[in-house]
Amino acid sequence: MNLVLLMKPEKQTFLLIVIMLAGGSVVSAQNIQTASIEWTCNSTFDATNGVATDEVTKVTTSPEHVVWYNKDGEAQKTFSVSGLAGSWTNVSSNGSVVINMTYGDNSAIAHFSRSTDAIRIRIHLISEPGSPIYELTVNSLTVN
Repeated sequence: MNLVLLMKPEKQTFLLIVIMLAGGSVVSAQNIQTASIEWTCNSTFDATNGVATDEVTKVTTSPEHVVWYNKDGEAQKTFSVSGLAGSWTNVSSNGSVVINMTYGDNSAIAHFSRSTDAIRIRIHLISEPGSPIYELTVNSLTVN
């Protein structure tokens, strides 16, 4: 006999609420707009100079900040999120979002995308001389 049917109605209701809440948190945990995510990158392409570098770097995202770490694990750029364009509610599925950012008096844009081919992060440092663009290839991500 089904265990749920043996429970009192109020316990069945409580169990249903717990299951619904757990399911909702799993979905929102994948949302780049609400979750803290660590993106591990295995290569960086400096699109401005045409130079590719094979080294492991990381980018972390949260609703308030984007931090880009160098190969030694030191933060090389810390950005404050100033807005988003688009919506990507499940980073384990194909999609994309553009994050508008500031660092000091400077502006930047980060485009996070996932397709069947790859996961990529494109960082455009708008305010810096030459307006450099970096393309990072992501080999794994962790939702915290």
